[in-house]
Amino acid sequence: MMWSCALVTPQALPDPTMAAMDAAMWRYHQQSELAAVPYSSQANGYFQRLADGTVDQMSAHARRLYEMPANVRRFARIQRLAAEHEVPVTAIVLAYLHSQPFPVFPVVGCRTLEQLYDSCHAADVRLSPEELAQVEAA
Repeated sequence: MMWSCALVTPQALPDPTMAAMDAAMWRYHQQSELAAVPYSSQANGYFQRLADGTVDQMSAHARRLYEMPANVRRFARIQRLAAEHEVPVTAIVLAYLHSQPFPVFPVVGCRTLEQLYDSCHAADVRLSPEELAQVEAA
């Protein structure tokens, strides 16, 4: 499924057969403890691009998927958590997934060695249920 800590505009999905994580699917994974293997786990770099000020360099399609006030609010919380945990924004984005109450194995698509290193920091971060709720409160 498509899943990250970014909310997605369903109407912007390019293919109606794409499955994005929703509440029913999340409950299923929690109850069954079936592992989730999400793609787009870093929301096409959306939050890192917010941090870098380069969102305008994303494709128009990617911006349509993720640009919404709720994701900007989530970004503020992600930035705060990154500072508290002393890790890059990308590490919090991935930690959001692997801190869920069931196994999650995010698929990442790093283009540079720096992106890979930033992603690897997520292995050292486990978000508490309260921190997960803070991100989702947007």
